[in-house]
Amino acid sequence: MKFGTKNYVGLIKFGEKQHMDALYNEGLLYLNTFSYFKNLEHCGDGRADCLEGTMEYYSGEEFDKMNVTLIIGNESYTLSRKGGTLGIGITDTPPQYSHLYSMTSIDINWALKNKLLLDERNFAENKDYVVMIHNPANFLERLKKCLNMHKYTCKSGFIEYIDPDNYSGEMGCFRKFNSYSYQNEWRLALSCHDTQEPLKIYLGSLSDIAIPPMDKTSYFNLKVRIGDKSINTGTNISD
Repeated sequence: MKFGTKNYVGLIKFGEKQHMDALYNEGLLYLNTFSYFKNLEHCGDGRADCLEGTMEYYSGEEFDKMNVTLIIGNESYTLSRKGGTLGIGITDTPPQYSHLYSMTSIDINWALKNKLLLDERNFAENKDYVVMIHNPANFLERLKKCLNMHKYTCKSGFIEYIDPDNYSGEMGCFRKFNSYSYQNEWRLALSCHDTQEPLKIYLGSLSDIAIPPMDKTSYFNLKVRIGDKSINTGTNISD
C-alpha cells in the first residue's frame, strides 16, 4: 500500500482485550469524538493532542509577519516569537469532522531505518493487546463499502507530521506535530455532527485478514523479518 514515498504493509490497533476481541471477531470499529481525544491530554494517554481540530497553524517567519493581540479584560498582549510565543493555532467551531478512528501503520522504510517494527510508546496505558491486520488493502475496501452503505461523509489517510517551529498553513485532522511521528498513524475521520456520542461500525469478522489478538508479551516475543533483515518488535518484557 503506497502513500507518497512510503510503503505500508499492515495496520495495528491497540486496546483492551475485550475491544480487540470485538475488532477481530466482529470487525467492530469504535469511533470516539474529537472532544474525547482533545481531553485525553489530561489523563496522560499517549494519543492526546491538544491541537486536535485545529484548522490552521502559524510559526516561524510567517508568524513574524502577523499582528496577533490577545485581549483579556482591559489588558492586551501582543503575541510574538520575541515574546516567547512559538506559534498559534486557529480552531474552527465546529470542526469539519466529528469522530475519529486511528490505527498504527507498519511503515517498511521506518522499520528498516529504526530496526524496529513500531515504537513501543504506542502501547498507551491499559491498552496491552493488539490486532495486526496483514491485508490492509482488503480491510480498507471493506471499510469503504460499509461507509458508502451508511452514506457517511468521511475521509481516511495517513497523518503528515510537520515541524511546529517552521510550519505555517492548513492543519485539519490529517496533520500533526512531528513529536507524534512515532505513531505512524492511519486515521478515519467521519462527519456526523448530529450525535455527540461515539459511533460503532461493524465490518464482520476479520479472521481472514488479521492475526488474532495478542497481549503485549506475545507481541514483543514475535520474530519479524523484512527481506533478509531481522526487525525487533521492542523490549522483550518476558526477560
